[in-house]
Formats: sequence, structure tokens, C-alpha cells
Amino acid sequence: MNDIQEYKLNVHVEPIAGFHMEELNFKCVLFVYPNKTVEVNKAVMVKVDEDNYIIPLTAELVKRVGRGQLKVRVIAEIPDRDFPDGFRTEIKEICTSIVIN
Repeated sequence: MNDIQEYKLNVHVEPIAGFHMEELNFKCVLFVYPNKTVEVNKAVMVKVDEDNYIIPLTAELVKRVGRGQLKVRVIAEIPDRDFPDGFRTEIKEICTSIVIN
């Protein structure tokens, strides 16, 4: 029997510069310790609404992250004409209430 629990993590971001999550390219980096991270792309998340996406934390993903307090780094590309490539990168780090045992 697998002793690793599976979780659902809701990622919510208020509109940034008027853009909703559904309009942005973004990804999440999950970690307990900064030297062991797992990147989750928007394409594998489950859209709830324009500002909420669910990351299914499967047993395999949880194993790769490790044990401890789960943290999430949301990295979003915001359209911005002031930057040469037309985007600025915004990063927000969140400490979740999920503790992986």
C-alpha cells in the first residue's frame, strides 16, 4: 500500500496589471527545500475559473518534492511594452498549509 498522500493545491492569483491567470503564461515551482524543486506548467493544471487553477499533487509528484512544508513559486509573464521581449516576469512565493509527511 502506498503511504504517500495525494493532494489538490489551488493556485489563486489576483489580476496583475488587469490580466487574469487564464490570459497569462505562468508556471509553478513546488518545493520543500530550494535545492529540490518540481516545475508544473499551466498546461497540466486544471482550470477552475479565470483566476484559479488546481495542481493535482499525485503520489509521484509528492515523492519528487520531498517531505515537509510545501511552498510554491508562481512565475508569470506579464505583457509589458516597456520590456524588449514585450513581457516582464513577476514571481510570487507562497507557503502553503500542506505538510507532506
